[in-house]
Amino acid sequence: MTRPLRALRASALTTALALSGVVGLAGSSLAAPATGGQVPTVRVHGRTYAAPNPYLADLPGGATVDWAYWHRHLSALGRTRHARRTASPSARALVPAAGSYREAEPAGVIGRNDGYPTMEALHDLGIGRPVQALDVAGQLSVATVTPRSRRTHEDQGSIPQATRTGIGARLREVRVASRIGDGPHGSNGDGHGDFDFFRLHAVAGQMVRADTVGSRMDTVLALYGAHGHRLAFNDDARGVTSALGYPVSHTGYYYVMVAGFTGGNPTPRNPFLARSGRGTGDQGSYRARIFAGPVDKDVYGVHLDSGDVLGATLHGAAREVRVTDPDRRRMVGSTQDLSAMYPPQSLLPGGGPTAAYVAQRPGWYAVSAQKGQGAYRMRLEVYRPGSEQRPSGTVQTVFLDFDGERMNTGIFGGGGVRDLSPLRTFLPRWHLGVADEDAVVDAVVAGVRENLQQTLTQEGLDPRLEVRVLDSRDDPDPWGRPDVSRVVVGGSIRESGVATIGISQSVDPGNYAHEESALVLLDEVAAPAGPADSFNTYLRSGSDRVGFVGRALGNVVSHEVGHLIGSFHTDNGDRATNLMDAGGQGFAGLYGVGPDGVGGTADDPDVDFGPDRYLPAEGFTGQEDTLNNSAWAFVAGAP
Repeated sequence: MTRPLRALRASALTTALALSGVVGLAGSSLAAPATGGQVPTVRVHGRTYAAPNPYLADLPGGATVDWAYWHRHLSALGRTRHARRTASPSARALVPAAGSYREAEPAGVIGRNDGYPTMEALHDLGIGRPVQALDVAGQLSVATVTPRSRRTHEDQGSIPQATRTGIGARLREVRVASRIGDGPHGSNGDGHGDFDFFRLHAVAGQMVRADTVGSRMDTVLALYGAHGHRLAFNDDARGVTSALGYPVSHTGYYYVMVAGFTGGNPTPRNPFLARSGRGTGDQGSYRARIFAGPVDKDVYGVHLDSGDVLGATLHGAAREVRVTDPDRRRMVGSTQDLSAMYPPQSLLPGGGPTAAYVAQRPGWYAVSAQKGQGAYRMRLEVYRPGSEQRPSGTVQTVFLDFDGERMNTGIFGGGGVRDLSPLRTFLPRWHLGVADEDAVVDAVVAGVRENLQQTLTQEGLDPRLEVRVLDSRDDPDPWGRPDVSRVVVGGSIRESGVATIGISQSVDPGNYAHEESALVLLDEVAAPAGPADSFNTYLRSGSDRVGFVGRALGNVVSHEVGHLIGSFHTDNGDRATNLMDAGGQGFAGLYGVGPDGVGGTADDPDVDFGPDRYLPAEGFTGQEDTLNNSAWAFVAGAP
């Protein structure tokens, strides 16, 4: 057993991590090729830019994302960060020595620790307990199955035409050798795109899995329900082959789709219509394994107090880690490693499928390892929020810079040191004058203070919450001092070289870095009416222009600060509005446009942090509580 990690000042963390070589994985390296691959590009107004990291950026409307590239790139960076963290003596000295635990469920057995009531409690792990870090060794077992081969016959390009696998009560797995492009809708047919659908039957509580490991072509996989809803999708899980898993909640028929990768959307517009593809993609022969049946998962209990920050990482056979709260709600599930986006000061682990979670209330939380077969190791670490590492009474400052700035945009993947235009130069594009500048700044600052101070304080999640919001009009520039983060509000995509509306330097669960930057550009939000991301699209003759521009801009600023204090994007397509909603179809919600579709009118809602689903495209599952993340980020120093 080891002593708990002592509180460390942020400056000490930064110095030690810099000496260890961990500093440098955040910022500009997130946009550079990790393994020699080509950075995706995006075109904006006729110019081509390196695509910004979509996990950190609020992208302009219409921008497409190569999620497979970012998954590979960030995973490679996560492995590099993990290797440095474990190899460097100075980095290891900052991480608490780990205890060890071996799963009690014997290898080859399924069902003894598969849920919250039967989870194995890790009594020694936690703040003030014998260890703050624990290595859990376990084994995911599967029932013995005898797979069968299936032949395919075209046309199988839709749900009604799907090949019947026979998977059900007696058969668990089939293996298929087939080809994409040989059907009537491939390149030798009408060119709409060839899809191969396979029907199976699954029972609630089982897992549907499919993969194309061993295929020669670049495949994509999707899973549909009987009513045509797409339930799961994967591209490039292992090289150019794909793999997906889906826990079944309703007994019935499900449909696995195999297709070839294309730069656009590789799925059909209508899964019930074979000729509804968007064009041919990669074509060739493939192999597929399709399975439905009971699978093992191992669940462990960790006791957390309010504000505790849990980091969990898997190595070995398990491919998904999940965290469930005391009410048995899934808070986060992850099959990916995004630890490279943590700032250098963060001690949270990575190197495999990784999850980070800030506890809202005391209780036993369930952490599970699943999706795989064989031995695994799960690393669990528990810390207090980064703000508690500072002296008592220390308050973080968020500085809003409206005056134009010379800034190194390379930290966001931009072109280096650039001069950015001030807010005032964009006012005429919203039909506002220079005389309106003070009122707009007042509205932005008021909105940010409401989002970061008033609402968080009123909710009472963190009794010691305190944050200071300053601005360039009313306050001396504090940038460069300890415990000061800044948001530069101004400039354009062309000036910065960053194709975004807003972007942050990191995503920092627990808020361990207190001197970071974010950037909010103004050219897209000040564009002529039409695009969903332009404020002008929602302004009419009766709009309160100053009020709407100020509030919408304050929400975008708060969104970027939300990344810096630990939140990823939330779903922009559901009914809930959240300050962490991604752009795209969610711009009107983020800006606070009311039901009448017009900004600056009486029905405009107040948009805040709160619970919402993770953005599905980013690969997390569960409900992210951005309100709780934000509240515990601003603890006023050590207790």
